[in-house]
This record gives sequence, C-alpha cells and structure tokens, in this order.
Amino acid sequence: MSMLKNQADALVKVQNMSAGDLEELFGAFAPVKGKVAGALYNSDTDGMKNVLLHSNPAGVLTGLKIAAVLSGAQGAVLIVNCPVNEQELQANANMLGLPLTIEQASTVSMLDHRDDALYCFDELAAMASRLLGETPGCLISVDDGVPQEVGPETEIASMLPGGVKGILADHSFYSAESLRGLMAGEMKSHSGVIHTIGSAQCVVDLLKREIRTLREKSCGKCVYCREGLYQLSQTVQEITEGRAKAQDVELAKEIAEAMTVSCSCSLGDLAGKPLLSVAENFGPELEAHVKRKECAAGVCLALIQIYVDLAKCQGCGTCVRACPKGCIEGKTGFVSMIDGFSCDRCGVCLEVCPNGAVVKTSGRAPKLPSRLTRVKGARRTEEAAQEKQESAQSRRRRSFGRVAGAAAAGSGSAPSGIPSSSAGAAAGSAAPGVSAAAEAPKAAPASAAAAEKPAQGVLAAAQAEAPGTQAQEAARPDLTVKKVGNRRRVFARAKGPEDR
Repeated sequence: MSMLKNQADALVKVQNMSAGDLEELFGAFAPVKGKVAGALYNSDTDGMKNVLLHSNPAGVLTGLKIAAVLSGAQGAVLIVNCPVNEQELQANANMLGLPLTIEQASTVSMLDHRDDALYCFDELAAMASRLLGETPGCLISVDDGVPQEVGPETEIASMLPGGVKGILADHSFYSAESLRGLMAGEMKSHSGVIHTIGSAQCVVDLLKREIRTLREKSCGKCVYCREGLYQLSQTVQEITEGRAKAQDVELAKEIAEAMTVSCSCSLGDLAGKPLLSVAENFGPELEAHVKRKECAAGVCLALIQIYVDLAKCQGCGTCVRACPKGCIEGKTGFVSMIDGFSCDRCGVCLEVCPNGAVVKTSGRAPKLPSRLTRVKGARRTEEAAQEKQESAQSRRRRSFGRVAGAAAAGSGSAPSGIPSSSAGAAAGSAAPGVSAAAEAPKAAPASAAAAEKPAQGVLAAAQAEAPGTQAQEAARPDLTVKKVGNRRRVFARAKGPEDR
C-alpha cells in the first residue's frame, strides 16, 4: 500500500500499456461523452484527501489516464479547492498525453459536469496501486490526525482511543455498539475522517453543528437540499433549546429520508444522515432532550439550570461579587438568588462558592423562593443582642416621650425634650409664665438620671418634678386622666360637636 507516496513508477508503466491491457486489468468502464474529472465529493467537508494532490500527484494523474482510456473520454479535469502545484500536474499530464484542465471551486457543479465521469482523488490513486500490483487500502484520519492507509479489513474500533461513546464519519453518527465488527472497507467513507465522540460531549449539540456545516457548504440549487437543511436546522435548534415536541422530530425524520433520494449531489444525499443516524444509534439521548428537557453532558445551556441550594447557602455573598454578569442578587445573611434569564451559565459561581451551595443540574430546578430569604441560623448572637438592646432603648425613648409630652401639655408649654441648663435659663428669661415643673430639670441633675429609668420611673420623676400637675390636669377639660395599675395615663379627649 503506497497511496500516500508519489507513484512515479505507475506514471511510467501506464504509458506502455494498451487499452486492451488496461481493460483486462480493470474491466470495462461506462462510456463518457465529456471528460473524466478528479475532485472531492461535495459531501466531504474535511478535505483530508487533498493530501494526495501534494504527496502523490503521479498516482492521481495515472488514475485519470486509465479512466480516460477505458471510458473514451476526451480529456481530464481536476477540480480542486486548495492550492496545488499546477506546473507539476501539467507536466505529468503531458507525459501521458492527457489534455488536463485545472479548476478552482469549493463544490462541483453537477449541472456543469453532467456529461463527465467523477472520481475522487483516492479512487484515482487506488487505480495506480492496482496497476503496480498492489492492493489499495483506505485512507483514514482519526480526529484530524495524520492520514494513514489501512487495509479494508481493519476494524474501525481498533483505531479509536478508549473511552469513546461513538464516532462521527461522513455525517453519520455511530454508537460504540454499532461499531462492533465494522471494517474500514465497509464504511466506504467519502472523507476518510473519523471524529470521536467522548462521554462529555452532547450528540444533539454535535448534530446541530454538523447540519450547520452542511448548510454552509450547500450551493442551494436543489430545493430539497436547501429547504430540507433549513427545516432540519430549525428543528434541531429547538431541540437544544428545549422547545421541540415529539411530532417535530418525526416530521424532521420524514424530511431527512426524502432528502436522501431527491438531491443532485452527494452533499444532499447525505444531508439527512446526521439526524437519521442520531435517531437510530442515540435514540435515548435524543428522547431525553425532547421529552424530559435534559442534557446528560451538560452542553445544551438552555437545558441547564444553575441555582442556589437553600440548605447549603451561608449568605457570604461570594457568588454575588464574582458573577461577571451581575445576575446574582443577595446580601449578607440572606440566601442568594440567580436570575435565570440573565445567567449565561459561565460557571464562575460554581467555582468560587466555598460551601458548594451553587448547583448545576440538567432539567427542571426545584421550587425556589421569589424573594431573598434569611439564612437559617445565620443571625449571630452578638447581632441579635445588639438588635435587642436597640429595640429596648427605642421603647424607653418612646415611653419617656409620651410621659414628658403629657406633662408639658398639662403645664401649658410645648414638649421639647429635657432642656440643658443653659437652654432652660434662656427659656425662663424669655417666658416668665413657664411653670416650676419646666425649671426643675435645670437645678436637679438627678432628673437626667431619672430619664434613663424605665417608663414607670420616668412617670414618677415627672410627677415629683412638677408639683400641681394633677390639679392642672383636672382644670383642663380637654384632658382625661386614667390610672392603669400603678401608672397614671393622660389622654386627650376627642372633641365633640359642642367643642367646635
């Protein structure tokens, strides 16, 4: 097997052979009105076999010469989509007396070459190998590695690394089970490239990418190819986003089956194979995306949910500060909340959370609160004691304010808190009618200490400092005095119609 080497011996040998000798070795070829053409299949989106134009140009031209002689073609044409050494190719063609035309095109126009016989580069090189008495092999490249020529009886599984769940070859998906006993010669690969599928990869996501690749290369001239690929692309996109239904998949399979027999070139013929092969070999994974909205590999972001576990979150706020999108809401002592609409599933919060409270799951997330909730047991003892102290002080201030206000109302002056000594002196000189109860706090420092006592102490101090208050309260008909336990309460009587 020497397809990857320049077969110059075949170039010399074919010049000395007649059409009868070639027909005896290769058999009869169908007659051709036009030319014989060497090109890649339109379905070949990898282009690995272009290597033969550089490593074995003599073998490619020898194959074109053999095909032209046996089919009665009037010349040959090479359709390439990569840079080539045209001078070397033309020199080899001149040695064989073969008129050669070289065209640059990304795809082969079946309309323009409808009268030509098309051969792939490896098929032409295989003719040169047979001319030299060798058994041609199959060109295989695993994961875009260095191409190698293997025997047709070589099992595909023996060429793969361990731990793969399947392969993608010629736009068809094969599971590990379907590869058992499959040989390289039986695959009949147009591209010769095998892409392995690991356990961490999502087959449905690879399906979406494969259909997108076919759409980019399609010329769009065939209705079934153009419209069929669009419909398949939309359906698979909806599957990855969790919006597809079972009947959508069935309709897409019908379209794919129709495409295999309704298109004009190999690209359209194989364009439906990706979906059909996934449905056949990876049916459970496809069904999980459609029915349960789950992506086992965690690749389809629309089917991935990231949320904060209420039982594990300690309210530290680390995820809030680390989120690059600012889509996490939270504060100290409260369970953080992730905005699922703004989150792009980058996973930063998963890495920085010290408590492992951020969870990534496929499918539906559990029911979560719609507002921030306090972390259970997160309130520290000192914080609780401080809040309790502040609450007690607030209650004392309110109680003293009510008593002082009632006392000031009874004496006829506006309550303004406990005045300082200087302020009290100024108030006494400005308002000579101020009662002795308002003057008392200036001379008695003990009254300031009385203000810090509980409510009943404050009431007693106010009564002691304001003699005659009860008499003044009794003289005012708009006040009502009630005794509640050991306390006296002063209430303003509601005005009736007679007071208006």
